[in-house]
Formats: sequence, structure tokens, C-alpha cells
Amino acid sequence: MELVIGLSFVFVPPLVAIVLPALFALRTLVRRGPVAVKSRLAIIVMALFALVSLIAAHELVAWDTMIPSLFWLLPIALFAAGVGGAVEAWGRLPFTREGRRPAVAITGAAVGAAVAGAVVILVLG
Repeated sequence: MELVIGLSFVFVPPLVAIVLPALFALRTLVRRGPVAVKSRLAIIVMALFALVSLIAAHELVAWDTMIPSLFWLLPIALFAAGVGGAVEAWGRLPFTREGRRPAVAITGAAVGAAVAGAVVILVLG
């Protein structure tokens, strides 16, 4: 049982390193619908979480032995696509989502940033 749990954990960081940049790219590249990003603050928070997932996966996974090095290009390419979508979407979006109080949105983003910072400190520390 322990061997199965250990092996399954090995694949969690690479999976997260793919999923979060993919969601970042998807939400910034789609212009309409429920998936589309609604504010600049959301872009900042999503980019931060995608970047933290890349840092954590880079530190937690033995990329040279467990997973082929070329696999690392997929999350990086997804993150780059998300950044491109963010640059394109930035000018047409409000800072915070319409109908939401700015103080609440900024507080939520600050809490998310604190959690992301704690994850980076734990992983790198």
C-alpha cells in the first residue's frame, strides 16, 4: 500500500504543473462564456498560481530520472500561452469583476498570494 501511495504522489506535482498553466491559458484565451477571465486581478492571481505550480513541480520532481526532460516543455508552453492571452485580454478588462466590491476582491487576492508565497517557502526551504 505504501509503495502505491509513494508512486502516485510522484505524479501529482507534474500533473498540477500541467493543469494550472492549462487553466490559465484557457481562461485568458477564451473571450466569452463562463470560462473567460473577468478581471485583471483574476489574471494576476491565476498567473501567480500557475507560476507557483511550475516552481513546486521543478523542485519536487526528479526531472532527469523520473520524467523525460522534454515533458517540462508542455507546462512552460502552456504558461507562455497564458501570458500571451493575458497580454491580449488586459486592455479590455476592468481591474476587478463588475458587481464585486474591490476591497473583497483585493483581500481575496492577497490571501491567495500569501498562500502561494507560503507554498514557495515550504518547497524551496
